[in-house]
Amino acid sequence: KTQALEIRVSANASGPERYMSVSIYPVEHEGTITGASVLLAEISDRRKTECDVRHETERLMLACEAANIGLWYWNLRNDHIESTSECREILGLSATDTFNYDDFLNRLHPDDREATAQAVEAALSGRTDYHATYRIFLAENRMRWIDARGRVFVDANGEASCFMGAVVDVTDLKEKEVNLQAKSEALLTLNDNLTEVVDARTAKLQLLSQSLIELAEKEKAELARELHDELGANLTVAHMEVVADRKS
Repeated sequence: KTQALEIRVSANASGPERYMSVSIYPVEHEGTITGASVLLAEISDRRKTECDVRHETERLMLACEAANIGLWYWNLRNDHIESTSECREILGLSATDTFNYDDFLNRLHPDDREATAQAVEAALSGRTDYHATYRIFLAENRMRWIDARGRVFVDANGEASCFMGAVVDVTDLKEKEVNLQAKSEALLTLNDNLTEVVDARTAKLQLLSQSLIELAEKEKAELARELHDELGANLTVAHMEVVADRKS
């Protein structure tokens, strides 16, 4: 039978290794194996590329694990979604759970399904990047906020073949955002109440100020009238005294 294998060779013990693909074809004559034909092809570049890809993949997986980022791969041809252990943990899936796109949508909060589906459809139809933030149901009616990003990949014919991306648990961030929003709304309400109180007190102060002004004007008028009456009487008495003096 034809045999195929890969071997490593080097010119000397200290020289660089080279990878070779070896294919051995038996030579048969009249039902008897009389020899073999050997085909050699150097595959060092291919093996180096494979090695580089494997190292980059390992580094990417390590970085994702350290950052608690889950990776997913959606095969559009058979509607099967594969995911890393981090992704399954974030989505609340067990190691044996299998799911497709409909299963994924059914796990979402009802208020987030339409927006998420629209984001997916927009990425698929426009061959653009995908971004969505949604809530997903966990056990015991708990929910988790997920931030998801992805990209559509096409085959040689330009047809969408797969959808790859990552998910991150942003529940803590969303809860802080909700708490901050609640505090902000409370502060706005307090500010509105304070504004109403200030406006009411300002109106009262204006009324009090107007009353004080009117009271002061009244007192000034009464004082002027009293001064006028008293001064008139005094002048009359003085006039009478002067006339009396002249007559005497």
